[in-house]
Amino acid sequence: GRQARAGEEAKARAAATQLDQANAAEAARAVEEKSAETQQRAEQECAQLAARLKQSDQEKAALQDLVWTHEEKLRRAESDAAKSAAADSSEAGQAAAELARTEGERAGLEALVH
Repeated sequence: GRQARAGEEAKARAAATQLDQANAAEAARAVEEKSAETQQRAEQECAQLAARLKQSDQEKAALQDLVWTHEEKLRRAESDAAKSAAADSSEAGQAAAELARTEGERAGLEALVH
């Protein structure tokens, strides 16, 4: 009897150990799967963030181009305005000189007449 019971207890302990090992292996497998899922999700999120960053960079570059184009147009307009003002000033100077010359001739003629 006692020997049989000891044999049964040994079998039961062996079965329990086997069950513990199986449970531990199952738990390890579950952790591994969960870890792989988590890593895959993290990689997807990372890829989405990288895509969003690239899009943001492209939008930023487009805005910088737009700003540069407007600044260039503004510079050209200022340059044209300055040239135009210089031309106007030059014409005004020529007109003033012409007027002074005419006034001078008129004064000279009046002096002759009087």
